[in-house]
Amino acid sequence: MSYGIGGAIVVGGQLYQGKNNRAGEFSHMRISSHGRRCFCGRRDCWESYASLNVLITMYQEQTGNAVSSVNDFFALLKRYDRGAVAVLDKYLDHLAMGIQNILLIQDPHYVIIGGRLSLFEEFFLEPLQDKVFTGNIFYDRTDVQIMCSTLKKDASILGASLLPLERVFSLHRIQSRAA
Repeated sequence: MSYGIGGAIVVGGQLYQGKNNRAGEFSHMRISSHGRRCFCGRRDCWESYASLNVLITMYQEQTGNAVSSVNDFFALLKRYDRGAVAVLDKYLDHLAMGIQNILLIQDPHYVIIGGRLSLFEEFFLEPLQDKVFTGNIFYDRTDVQIMCSTLKKDASILGASLLPLERVFSLHRIQSRAA
């Protein structure tokens, strides 16, 4: 969760890529019908409602005040700026909607949030969990754990860099057993 939304599906310790290597593109699932255009050309993609760029834009639209970065937004939130509090609440509605869709489609053990957003978990994680687990009959807090990655903003790059290494070492184990 940074200035875009990335995703991955791991099954049995292996990255699931899908037939056309597009599995995990959660950022482009449709979550609304308001017509907000996404950079991909579609409308109402999750990313167009829940990326960090949107958080900054929402604050500027709601308050008329400029904020230059996500750090500045969360500094306002720390000072209990009413506009920032209201914007975060609406932003978390959109974020929760995407996570709810993932839970219904994938039934995962964990949803792990990394990227720049995870640097601010003390501001959003608990209210996000409340929004995800309220108002449904399909799952509750005992079914899936929603957490922030300990790798924070480096989660996606480190996770992606491990994939080729895992393949090399897995291949080495297979060749060693065959020998």
